[in-house]
Amino acid sequence: MLTLQKIIIKKINPMKKLKIFIPIIAAAIIFSGCQKGDSLANAIPKDAMWVAHFDVKSMLKKADCNLFENDVVKSALLMAKASFPNEEVGKLIDEFQKNPNSLGITLTDEAYIFMNDLSVGFLFPVNDAKKLENNLLSLGMVDKDDLIRQKNVTVLYLGEYSIAWDKSKLLIFVNYPNEMDDSE
Repeated sequence: MLTLQKIIIKKINPMKKLKIFIPIIAAAIIFSGCQKGDSLANAIPKDAMWVAHFDVKSMLKKADCNLFENDVVKSALLMAKASFPNEEVGKLIDEFQKNPNSLGITLTDEAYIFMNDLSVGFLFPVNDAKKLENNLLSLGMVDKDDLIRQKNVTVLYLGEYSIAWDKSKLLIFVNYPNEMDDSE
């Protein structure tokens, strides 16, 4: 039986093992802290130096505008469509324009950003974990073999970026490069 550690050792250069363990440990701590309740706020690590909460639902209501009518947003979505020749991605973007919550993430409710010394995390509610996974895979940038599963948490390691999710929360974790680190 392959364990998480064996999977990581097979796929990662030994010099970079520490860099993959940090986001996995962070995801494990964050998601294990969520067992007391299902609130996103419970997923913020205790050592976060800075936390921002966004009540997106209220902000959209107060702004009284359709975000997708904005010229900057329209052009960004057109550029995203053009940069992915994959027809499936075009469908995802069209679906997203009709319903921003269609990707498996609830983008119109609440979100958190937190920061530590050398990292920043973004937390979003998940409305469909399987759909989120399928959408990430359909982008064609990662394979199913790149996903690391441990209990109910799925982790995708992308260098300085890591994405982890369970059935109710999505964490995007960014490690800032350490200027003192010569291992690269």
